[in-house]
Amino acid sequence: MGIYIEIKKIKTENCLHYYQVIPHDFKEIIPFNICIDSKNNLLHLFKAKDETQKSTINLKNYLDTNIDWLPIELVARILARVIEAVKKQEFPEYISHCS
Repeated sequence: MGIYIEIKKIKTENCLHYYQVIPHDFKEIIPFNICIDSKNNLLHLFKAKDETQKSTINLKNYLDTNIDWLPIELVARILARVIEAVKKQEFPEYISHCS
């Protein structure tokens, strides 16, 4: 059985790329937003829609990442897609994961 994580662009502002993450195969997780800060190599994950509760991952030192409100299997797949986008400096409408 495959895993599909939809990662759809919301907007881009000043090197900040906002996406909505819809983890279709992680039923217990509701959709949430992320922000890729391509200038500072950071990934912000927002637990709440109002973006007040966030976790930040340094994309240059992400091996010890622990986001207590998300399964590591989901975080790893999101990180893989985000790191690829940052390396290429390409932020398309979708950076979804399918395996």
